[in-house]
Amino acid sequence: MPSSSPDEPQNVRFWPALDILLLKEVISKRPNDSKSWESVAKSVNEVLQIIRPNSQVSVRACRSRKQDLLQKFKKDELSSLRASGTDEEYGEREQLLTEICSFEIEEKGKASALEKKKQEQGEDVKRLAMQTLTGTKRTSMETEEDDIVTPTKQRKSHLSTPTADYITFLREKHSEESKLKWEQLELDKKKFELEKEEREARLQKDRQMMELLIRLSQNIKSDILHK
Repeated sequence: MPSSSPDEPQNVRFWPALDILLLKEVISKRPNDSKSWESVAKSVNEVLQIIRPNSQVSVRACRSRKQDLLQKFKKDELSSLRASGTDEEYGEREQLLTEICSFEIEEKGKASALEKKKQEQGEDVKRLAMQTLTGTKRTSMETEEDDIVTPTKQRKSHLSTPTADYITFLREKHSEESKLKWEQLELDKKKFELEKEEREARLQKDRQMMELLIRLSQNIKSDILHK
């Protein structure tokens, strides 16, 4: 089996500080497909290269680690993942997982509400179709019974058939509900974009601070070696 090249990035295992970086990227990007997870892994690796040159984490490892952390958090088993790290790091990791749980529940709720709305609209359309079909059959039967339509029969036929006003009302109802639904989705989208920008700004600030700390650490080590 051929050995890996010394210059080839080596996969590393997650530790608390790297967990925090990963979870911040998840909150910032809210990945839900392969492309967005690739973006998460890329951002994590950019910082990882500064902390540990020639190291990397794969897209699959990022997804798996996030899921594992979330499952442990929900089962209150995060203590089993306590390796090298500080109490502050453990606390921040739990706080980030709490935020991820919250927005995942929110997203599931929105999807469930949207699906329920679609089902209700579908049932209304079916009901309208059945009423229209029933009215058509009744009108046809009355016409066959007597080609001479008296004023009384005209009134009965008119009452037994769904009126144009009722059909128009249902159509307007669906149109208004759809409009309100899309307006709400647009508001949610704008709110998410604003929150995303704020999270990215905080993340950028954290990265800059981390880079500064790394540079300071390297300078201190260099000064010690030269003494």
